[in-house]
Amino acid sequence: MGRDEFAILLPRSDANRATETAQRILNALEAPFDLTDIRVEVRASIGISLFPGHGTDPELLLLRADSAVTQAKRTHTGYALFRGDTEPENRRRLSLVGDLRRAIEGNELLLYYQPKIDMRSGLLCGAEALVRWQHPDLGLVSPDKIHSPGRAYRPHPTSHATGSSIRPSASATPGTRWGCTRRWQ
Repeated sequence: MGRDEFAILLPRSDANRATETAQRILNALEAPFDLTDIRVEVRASIGISLFPGHGTDPELLLLRADSAVTQAKRTHTGYALFRGDTEPENRRRLSLVGDLRRAIEGNELLLYYQPKIDMRSGLLCGAEALVRWQHPDLGLVSPDKIHSPGRAYRPHPTSHATGSSIRPSASATPGTRWGCTRRWQ
């Protein structure tokens, strides 16, 4: 489990009690609160898996709860009960994340620059650096095929993909970025 994840065990529970508990947690987190002079808003996505219906092994139950979290984030419902029909998609995503880690290590990411134009003057006012991945078998892979929507991790400003797997790409390309910036000047 990640540093922003935790599990709640509800002994002798069923789907109704689990979803009611999830809704109570979401309701409790709804109101912002002050933390040392800082206004904090907390959002959560809750994935529910049930013993023994979704598995009898603790690791499998956690994996299936994580799959349900992804579904909750995708549907913006706050919580979701595990559905087996999402497993093939999650396997594909996990496989892509593994491939992406190797692509980062192998310096296989492509860096594109998208010009920014001042709409009033029509002049070039900057550029946005976009990291893209040319997969050897799948071609150009869109960031939404890799990341888990709504994860708490906030990407590096030059990255459009989210999730811990893309973090190294932000640091893997600065030499290229800064080299191009110097050439443009």
